[in-house]
Amino acid sequence: MDGFPIMPTEIDRLIAIEAVRLWNREISDAIIESGILDNNQKVALSCFWPRFVMHKIRRGDKLPSREYGLIRRAAQRVVAFRTGEPESANSEALQEYLWEICQFSRHAQSLSLCWPVWFTPDIQMVHPDEIAPIRDSDEDFKQTILAAAAATNDLPLVRELLPTMQDRQGLVYQTGESRHIPVLGYPIYIAAFQGHVEVLRTLLEIESDPQRLYWLHQQCVSFARAAQAQTEFLTVTFRRAAVVGNLVMMKHLVRLGASPTHVNQEDDGNMKYQALISGVAAKGHADVLAYLLENGAEITSRALEAACQHGNPDTVRVLLAHGARDTWMPGNALLEAVMGENETALRLLLGAGTIVDEDLRRRGLEVAERGV
Repeated sequence: MDGFPIMPTEIDRLIAIEAVRLWNREISDAIIESGILDNNQKVALSCFWPRFVMHKIRRGDKLPSREYGLIRRAAQRVVAFRTGEPESANSEALQEYLWEICQFSRHAQSLSLCWPVWFTPDIQMVHPDEIAPIRDSDEDFKQTILAAAAATNDLPLVRELLPTMQDRQGLVYQTGESRHIPVLGYPIYIAAFQGHVEVLRTLLEIESDPQRLYWLHQQCVSFARAAQAQTEFLTVTFRRAAVVGNLVMMKHLVRLGASPTHVNQEDDGNMKYQALISGVAAKGHADVLAYLLENGAEITSRALEAACQHGNPDTVRVLLAHGARDTWMPGNALLEAVMGENETALRLLLGAGTIVDEDLRRRGLEVAERGV
């Protein structure tokens, strides 16, 4: 009666999603391993950048530049601090942390001062034997460790490292005394951008001059605003992709930092606007609806009514499976199913325990008669 295809089983759907994800990763890895991006500076602006950096860092003793070596050594030090175990070159925890840092590196353009200028064709050509060894006392190494800890909110490590830099403010934020361009960025700006409040508060303790501290606060505010603007852009784009049913775009935006759980500011029970979950249900995008709910989005008051109004029984199934019930203006979802002559949706609502009293039965008959 409804004319909609039967929704595949949950297992089949998950298998299909996983297959696509693995295929995408294999294709990306193949492109990077081919070497065609090695001398292309535009790769830093592309979706390949985190995997590109990860591919370079994984090369161990064959790293193409000192900068990549600094990132790897800093990651080893952070992981060792976290676990309390000796530094390891190939532990699973190290690989996970390296990937976290590589994903953070895509924010370099937004941070401006942290733009990876160390990525140039000339640097890529440096022979491993020509790279200076990295020592614990090297300033660029100290700065890279602190920047990594600030990026990943490792507050205890930040507190341990900061006293060693009391006379070297140029390692924490940009000053006239800064001698080199940081690999990951200046730690204090990274903390502001990432929204790591306690790390930022700790790093600000390095400066005691009131005038410099005021100037530093202003800089941190600008980086925090940049992060907020980026988040707002991702959220708006994510919402638009969801409403039109573009699940592939939604997943890509999540990898870039969008959050499926922060798409609504309030419920839509006041009828002043339509929340995202209700909007997706109103469009009949069952796969998008399932993705949102599986990733922490909350069911809104009018979602079930919107799904019944559209008529796709799969959206009704998804909502009911996640606990939605016809309780907001009780009976409205059922009346929408009756109005649309959607027998499947009607049976689903009744099967989920929708109570049909005499008043609702009367209203349902009136709606059905008007539709004949």
